[in-house]
Amino acid sequence: MLGTPGNAILKICLTVPTDHLSHTTTEGSTSHLLAHLIARDDEVRGINALLVVTSERLETESNCANTFERRTLEYFSQLRQDIINQVSAPKSEAEAEAARAGTKARKLIEEKMVTIAYKEGGHCRYKQGLSYGRRVNFDEGRSWPIRYSTSLVH
Repeated sequence: MLGTPGNAILKICLTVPTDHLSHTTTEGSTSHLLAHLIARDDEVRGINALLVVTSERLETESNCANTFERRTLEYFSQLRQDIINQVSAPKSEAEAEAARAGTKARKLIEEKMVTIAYKEGGHCRYKQGLSYGRRVNFDEGRSWPIRYSTSLVH
């Protein structure tokens, strides 16, 4: 019985009240001391039982808190991924649309520039053609004698 934790405290109690040990010669003081020690032993056992229950409850609550913390971290990690996916999808779509719009704008600008160059080239060619034609006809007109058609003279 001296090997249990309650008996270790009982052993301490036996060494503390030295004034009671000097009166152990009488039967009444011994029984009084024994009653006191039994009451203390019951009190220690109650405290030990309470300590065991409290320790178990602490362990249970700690496990629950750890589980809740782990689940919360998992939830927020998943939520973060969901938010990133929700934001990145429209962003990617907007970037692709902007790229398509840029390509279309460049193509339209190129077509407009080609059209303008073609018109200017055509206008230039027309002027060059007129100028060339006037020079050729002028030069040819000098070298050729003027002939009048007989149909016009009548």
